[in-house]
Amino acid sequence: MRELRLNCGFAPQRIDAWAMNCHPSKGCWRIAYEIKVSRSDFRMEKLNPQKRKAAMKVADFFYFAAPRGLIAPMDVPDDCGLLAVYETGRSQILKRAPRTGAKSPDWSFMAAVLRNLTDARLKDLPDTRWV
Repeated sequence: MRELRLNCGFAPQRIDAWAMNCHPSKGCWRIAYEIKVSRSDFRMEKLNPQKRKAAMKVADFFYFAAPRGLIAPMDVPDDCGLLAVYETGRSQILKRAPRTGAKSPDWSFMAAVLRNLTDARLKDLPDTRWV
């Protein structure tokens, strides 16, 4: 998985994963995910809430995604949700994220999304693509 880099203010920020429902009838929701694989990483994130604010500016919802049992829902900040990921790959929302009130992303963000999609697609093509 590639992270999405944002230029929000002075220092570039990153989003581990960003998803968008592309159907207006379903709300076109945008969701940012911060992936955590250790309790210490999660504790550091809680101590620095500004880090996730950049993601919340471009997403309607913000979730921590972690292996099941790593993070308790009661430990998650009120402005975030929690997604548990099972060894089978299945996921389950343990705490729903409240809506962030984000505005529409700007063109620099959309360009970053398209660059990431293009880079990922090029890596999937066989090496003979230029022959």
